[in-house]
Amino acid sequence: MAKTLYVEMREGEGWGDVADRFLEFCIAQKKVMNGGFSEGDPIPVKAGIRYAAISIPDHSTVLIDYLYEWAKITSRAIFPPYPNASMNTELEELYQSVILDHSRKPRNFGELTDGAVQVHGDNPSCGDEIDLSVKFAADGSVEDVKFKGQGCAISQASASMMTMKLKGKSEADAREMLRSFHDVVTTEVAEPPRMLGDLRLLAGVRKFPQRVKCAMLGWRAFEQALEDKAGGTVSTEES
Repeated sequence: MAKTLYVEMREGEGWGDVADRFLEFCIAQKKVMNGGFSEGDPIPVKAGIRYAAISIPDHSTVLIDYLYEWAKITSRAIFPPYPNASMNTELEELYQSVILDHSRKPRNFGELTDGAVQVHGDNPSCGDEIDLSVKFAADGSVEDVKFKGQGCAISQASASMMTMKLKGKSEADAREMLRSFHDVVTTEVAEPPRMLGDLRLLAGVRKFPQRVKCAMLGWRAFEQALEDKAGGTVSTEES
């Protein structure tokens, strides 16, 4: 069995160019490769961006990590297919489309002042960073929430979708959503809660432990805001 990962192709590049540049990275970094890779089935162009489909054997987990690392260093979008084999092509394409859309055009991107709680979050293993601003109402509900940040597509898309779902929620509902999302990306949940909306599409990251930290970064920052209204700093390395 093999996993297919989709890596952004730059202008003028073909699949072979992407493969060659990835191999050059592995050699330059003295990476020990535990398997090979081949060309997978392509996906349609999304938002004007073409993707190289790279198929890697399931047992080559180290090679999968290297590909994510290379994509991060070269600022290329990269997406795993939805890992549930029973999911149809339409759902896989929806996953890729939603993540790309939110990572390229994040919602509620910015900073709040005027009494908002400020929390900085970082994920050293991937280089992701998020600055979250949360304004709580007198009753503890989430009056407004914004974020700024940089990092991989999963971390930024997760934070973007999180802000959309949390705005206007009571403290109890926000805590329940935090718990539910954590469960979805860390365990196999038969039926992810409908309250999560498109965030349910991120369930597949549980297959990639390093990506779980990316998906949870914004949520860890929000958790810090809930627990300490004075704000602070949170790191996924503390998990």
